Amino acid sequence: MADKRAVEVVLQGRRFQLRTAVEDESLADIVAMANAKIDEIAAAAPLPPHPAALLAVLTLSEELYNERRDLAALRERIRSKSALLLDMLDAAGRPEPGEVPGDDPPVGGMSI
Repeated sequence: MADKRAVEVVLQGRRFQLRTAVEDESLADIVAMANAKIDEIAAAAPLPPHPAALLAVLTLSEELYNERRDLAALRERIRSKSALLLDMLDAAGRPEPGEVPGDDPPVGGMSI
């Protein structure tokens, strides 16, 4: 993991100092996403900055929760399909390692 460094970010016009190991480009994307979400919330229902920020955090947390749930479901589907494929290969008589057809040494017993 990269070493943490001190950086300054601007959220809703306010400067914040923090320590992070996140790369500059990624950090800029994260800050832009946070600012955009706060702006979106504030535009929908004019709120002071603090409540708008709290609602933005709640909204982003919901999105993260849903993404994690979807990722877990996808992982489970992949495991299930992989197990099914392995069972199908086993049922079809999958050759054991070293038993690949055509992998026999030539007549005379020598292999090069």
